[in-house]
Amino acid sequence: MDPIELQKQLQARVASGQGVAEFVRGVADEAHARARTGARVNAVVMGLMLSLFALGLLGAAVGAATGALGGANLAAAAGLTLGALAVGFGAGYALFLFGALRPPPSGIAATGVPVRLTVRDYRSARGSFTLENRAGSFSFQRVAIDVDVQPSEGAPFSATLYEYPPMQGLGALRAGAVLRGYADRANPAKVYVDWSAVA
Repeated sequence: MDPIELQKQLQARVASGQGVAEFVRGVADEAHARARTGARVNAVVMGLMLSLFALGLLGAAVGAATGALGGANLAAAAGLTLGALAVGFGAGYALFLFGALRPPPSGIAATGVPVRLTVRDYRSARGSFTLENRAGSFSFQRVAIDVDVQPSEGAPFSATLYEYPPMQGLGALRAGAVLRGYADRANPAKVYVDWSAVA
């Protein structure tokens, strides 16, 4: 089950006084059964796909390098090409992390219009990534959040924000929750959520 949908169902059960323990046990049993079956299938499929992809990539890299160097030194050409590909993939992932995790620009907090964001609904936006460091492994779920925006100056409006909230921000999401943020003065449709203000 999608983690965002699971959170919403749990909130609804708590609000209505229904049994949460039975629901969680049922979801866990279903998830374990699916995980066992999926792990077997995925291991076979992913192993085959990665092997074919690696062979194709290696063949293309060696072919391109050999053509570029006229076949003079095949091993050096293959090494340089694969090294360049690895650096390219690493740089692309680093740019993705920077875009997903960067805080709102300091200029927005200083010069933007403070806004009050009232959550109408939220849902999974089909995307997540895991960040691993010495402190552990942290997963960030991409969430689409429908909000009513009340600027401190100007007319209110509605917006859908696509965010990667931190754990405390994800836990605070529910219909009617109020978040703080800033809107760009030049383009009020650009709204930045101040996740650091979420208790």
